[in-house]
Amino acid sequence: MTQELIWGKSGSPHIDGNDIGTINLAMRGVGNYVLDYKDKLKATVASANKITIGTGVMSFEGRDIIISAAETVTIESGSQGMKRNDIICEHYHRDTSNGVETTNLVAIKGTPASSNPKDPTIPSGTILGGATDAYMPLWRVPLDGISVGTPVQLFEILTPLKTVGDSVTQMIEAGTLSVKPSALGASYIKFAHPHDAPPLAVTATIAKWSGDEDRGRYVIPTVWDTAKDGFQLRFYRRDLGDWAGSLDCAVSWIAVWAA
Repeated sequence: MTQELIWGKSGSPHIDGNDIGTINLAMRGVGNYVLDYKDKLKATVASANKITIGTGVMSFEGRDIIISAAETVTIESGSQGMKRNDIICEHYHRDTSNGVETTNLVAIKGTPASSNPKDPTIPSGTILGGATDAYMPLWRVPLDGISVGTPVQLFEILTPLKTVGDSVTQMIEAGTLSVKPSALGASYIKFAHPHDAPPLAVTATIAKWSGDEDRGRYVIPTVWDTAKDGFQLRFYRRDLGDWAGSLDCAVSWIAVWAA
């Protein structure tokens, strides 16, 4: 069969790491990520040959790995007059004799050079491809002589679903309210909260008005100006060919911001 019911009873053990990894990749997007949790695997230079990796969670080809306490990775000390790039990786290994999978942090040493050192080659095997060993680059550690420079982040941090939901909520505002334009037909409507930039687009229309069911036929609201905290409408009387000054109106509007 080409189908497998993962979250269901089959009568015998049938779920393995590849199943969970595949589902995680399908939900999160193909790739390797560090999740926005705890220290997010922050790298700190502890000494000339020791790098501390902070707590956090990573997703390595869909395999979720937790670092619950800071770990130390040892790198080879640099040499005078030479530069070098080392890469700290998460290393995956599968024991071919029993299928047991393990992970650990390792440092892959680069080749010393007098200038412009290159990153070391990272083995290309993948977990889903069946490799017994695979590597997820986390940090580049630059060495200049015996001095260790600031580690450079090589991974992407995956945005939490809550943050994504909050950002989508802030991308759209809408409302319906009664306004009384000025003599020139202008009325300023404020957003519920200020934004970092004016909206990408605003549209408005006359809402149903209990006092005059036909008002929407001859009053036209036009978005005149936009700002971070609101927008200006001007109301035009189509029947009079002039601005709708001091005329009570009910207006529905929606504003959209770029992601």
